[in-house]
Amino acid sequence: MNRKRLLNSASGLLLFLAILTIPDIFLFAKTVPNSFWTEYFPLPFGAGWFVAFICLVPATWAASFSRRDLMHNVVVVLLVVFLVVIMAVPIALATKGLALSLNNLINQYLWVSIMCFPPLIVQLSLRLAHRFTTKFVSP
Repeated sequence: MNRKRLLNSASGLLLFLAILTIPDIFLFAKTVPNSFWTEYFPLPFGAGWFVAFICLVPATWAASFSRRDLMHNVVVVLLVVFLVVIMAVPIALATKGLALSLNNLINQYLWVSIMCFPPLIVQLSLRLAHRFTTKFVSP
């Protein structure tokens, strides 16, 4: 297994385990659960965005700096996040004892996507900014 596959797999596994172990910050609920560490983040998205950001670091920074490799990595990271969300949400709902109706699943998929994609966009923006500065700004 090469380095990129290993880092993408590690990132997907981290995000999968994060959604399963702390589903309260990823799944939609009418009340926002507070624990000792989530109170320092803005409600209702801050803690979920932070955890997703940390989980996506390995996959986002796995590729080399060639344009083709970077675009391929963007597609792979999007696919990893999509597949993790598809697999983790029903398990997290069953763990919490919530209904697995189609309406609830669609609602939860949208909510977890709101939790996972903004940190991914920030990561990719940082990656592209780093590529730009190393290619054009640095001597």
